[in-house]
Amino acid sequence: MSKQTQQLSTRVLPDELKVLIKKINDYFDQFKKIYIGRERVIDRVKYAMLQKAHVLFFGVPGTSKTAIAGSIFDGITSSTEFSLQMTAFMAEDAVFGSYNIKKMREEGILEHNVEKMLPQANFANLDEFLDANPAVLRSLLSALNERKMVKGRQVLDIPLHVAYCSSNVDPYLFMRRNPQAWAVFDRIAFIDRISYLDKADDISEMVKRFQYRTSSTPKKTLDLSALNSICDYVLLPPTLIQDQIIFMKYSEAAIDYRKKRKEKMQELDEQATSNSKGEFDIDYQGIIFQDVSDRRICWASHMMEVNAVLNGRIQVLPEDMYAAHFVLGSSEIEKQIWYKIIDQKVEEIADLKKNQLSDLQMQQLENLKNQFEDIRGNGHDLETRVNGVATLVMQLNAIQPENDTVKGTFDTLKTSVEEYKQKISDELLQSKGLKA
Repeated sequence: MSKQTQQLSTRVLPDELKVLIKKINDYFDQFKKIYIGRERVIDRVKYAMLQKAHVLFFGVPGTSKTAIAGSIFDGITSSTEFSLQMTAFMAEDAVFGSYNIKKMREEGILEHNVEKMLPQANFANLDEFLDANPAVLRSLLSALNERKMVKGRQVLDIPLHVAYCSSNVDPYLFMRRNPQAWAVFDRIAFIDRISYLDKADDISEMVKRFQYRTSSTPKKTLDLSALNSICDYVLLPPTLIQDQIIFMKYSEAAIDYRKKRKEKMQELDEQATSNSKGEFDIDYQGIIFQDVSDRRICWASHMMEVNAVLNGRIQVLPEDMYAAHFVLGSSEIEKQIWYKIIDQKVEEIADLKKNQLSDLQMQQLENLKNQFEDIRGNGHDLETRVNGVATLVMQLNAIQPENDTVKGTFDTLKTSVEEYKQKISDELLQSKGLKA
């Protein structure tokens, strides 16, 4: 059995997929009723779960950032969780486990005791993520991206599905003071700000839930195997992006996005300069990264597949490209830039499809024209010509001309075929003595 066949065999059937999608939607929807006004956060966690990606939520204290992660992870069965509140003073052994003192003393080998630590977890809840010192953050690079712990001679595969990182620190400011942190942030697919609730109805409902001690424990649970089944559709080949035109237009959109995004940042820089603001005072309006990495562009393409699957499809459509914005940016500005580009790309794909269809129809009409010439000119007997023309009419009737050019050729050929059909029908009737 080939590797690709083995991968295909792990995917559930489409009918089973629909059942799984409903289970997953029901599971995450219950948290939208528990955590009022946090729909964006919960949706992003769901998207991350379906592609084994990581999330970082930041903002003011007291917005349920930590609680949301705990509730979601608690309801996922057949899984293990690692939780840690990070500080500036901790070392990497707080994440990977304390060193095996006996082995270090007897064999001179540094080796972590990983039991119940991050290397054995399916889910990691890393609170106050940006309070950690840069050395600890950088120690997470392989764990977050390659799912490996590489510490000298100790190399372990990590079953990490999703790391949920939360912080009160703005990553925009953190990265400008710690440029090396870009490598860490670029391992996190979804980055979003959480602010205080600002709608009276939401605050009223939140306070009621607090006063009545409404439980945040999920009533519905979800097995880790259900998430993995969806992940197989998103992450394993063959891709759900089956149309090569989508690959081409997505690539063009990514180049346009990088350019327009940079132009917007330069505009904000110039505004800040004119207002005599320093580097750290520039308000990029939620934009975090100076640029968009190739890795992020690849990850964003998974959101097209996630969007397709959540809408009950196992094939990506051009409109699914809009969903890539969740990974490509962290601000409303970036979303609008991406949407405007994709509006154009979707139109271009539609035009290309129309041109392809019209080219195909013109080729089909040319073939039918040749068949018609053969019927008329190659000395076939009368009955053969009658049957041949009847078949030709049926093939013509199946064509719905895509544009005026095709319609002109179609009408000309159909008129000629109908006239010839009438002519040989009369001849057939005369040959049988049924017509004078």
